[in-house]
Amino acid sequence: MDGCEVTYNGESGTVYSSSKVSVFIPDNFDLADEDAFRQARNINLSTPDGVVRLDNQSSEARKRSDRAALLAMLYDQVGDFNFRHDDVAVTDPEDARIPVQIAIHGRAATACYFAVHGLSNDQIAASFGVGSRTISQYISDFQKGER
Repeated sequence: MDGCEVTYNGESGTVYSSSKVSVFIPDNFDLADEDAFRQARNINLSTPDGVVRLDNQSSEARKRSDRAALLAMLYDQVGDFNFRHDDVAVTDPEDARIPVQIAIHGRAATACYFAVHGLSNDQIAASFGVGSRTISQYISDFQKGER
């Protein structure tokens, strides 16, 4: 695909990243990955249902491609869930909506969900009432499949 690379390839889907956007495309998606990426990266077109587009954020705690890889890992380890960009707001994390499929997998999965939405470890830690090193460990363990 033009100007993009695979930054994560998991059991449930693939993350494609370009200089401006990262896109998670589930493996069971009907459209060819190239077509889905082309449509999702174009801000003038709607992102296909089931595909998740992640843009850069102004005060990004993590690279967009890292957030997209965490999202793909969540799908790999948790299973299918309804991802919504407005579930967690960086400005009001205490008002977060966590899908039940994420919540039942515990704090590590929930910390990853917050991270996908752009929260820093300090912001996640404040919401959880723990230290930022604990959040870093949660996310690291989750990435390794240990939580």
